[in-house]
Amino acid sequence: MEKEKFYITTAIDYVNGLPHIGHAYEKIATDVIARHFKQRGKDVFFLTGSDEHGIKIQKTAQENGIEPKQHCDNTSSEFKKAWAKANVDYNRYIRTTDPDHEKVVQWAFEKLLEKGDIYKSSYTGLYCAGCEAFLTPKELDENGCCPIHQKKPQEVQEE
Repeated sequence: MEKEKFYITTAIDYVNGLPHIGHAYEKIATDVIARHFKQRGKDVFFLTGSDEHGIKIQKTAQENGIEPKQHCDNTSSEFKKAWAKANVDYNRYIRTTDPDHEKVVQWAFEKLLEKGDIYKSSYTGLYCAGCEAFLTPKELDENGCCPIHQKKPQEVQEE
C-alpha cells in the first residue's frame, strides 16, 4: 500500500539580504510540521527556496558591483547554510532562476496568454522598493512617505 502524501512549502525568500530570524522562524516551524507528518507515516515533501527577481535584488547587486545572478548565487548559498545549521530537513531548495522552474513558469504564462487572462497594458503608480509593492496615496503618511520605510515611493510606469 502506498503512503499517503503530504506536501508542505514555505514562502520563497527574497535574497536581496542575508537570512535573519524571521526567515528562520518560518523554516523551523515548517520543518516541525513536516517531521510530525513523517512520524505519522506520511510521504512528506518539504519545499523551500528563494525568489531571485525584483528591484531590491537588482539594486543590491548594483550597489555591490556585481551582476544580479552572482548576488543571488552568493546569498542563496548563505540561506542554504543557515538552514543546514538549524537542521531544517527540506527535500528541495528551489530557486526562481532554476531552469526547471523557469520552464514551468513559461508554460503557465503561455497558457494564461492563450486564454486571454494576460494582456498587455500600462500602469503608473507609487512604488516602494522596500515593500516591493505599489502603494496608494491613502497608504502614505502625512509627508507622502511609506509608513514602514519612511521614504517617498517612486512614481513608476510599467508596461
